[in-house]
Amino acid sequence: MKFFIAILTFYDQNDQLRSTPMTMKAKSKNSAVIICKQQAANKYKLLPDDIVDIHIIPNKKEQGDLER
Repeated sequence: MKFFIAILTFYDQNDQLRSTPMTMKAKSKNSAVIICKQQAANKYKLLPDDIVDIHIIPNKKEQGDLER
């Protein structure tokens, strides 16, 4: 498992563009995108059309702490 930071950009219920960070553990970047979409649907009640962008960044610091 690897640690990732996801930056989720979406339109909220008032059609305002918002970005929010998320952290997660996943096997790959593709898995992290799927997890991010699931969390967006659960936490923010977003539909797939509301999501503008998902940017996935490997979290090297968290990964380094785990390997020590």
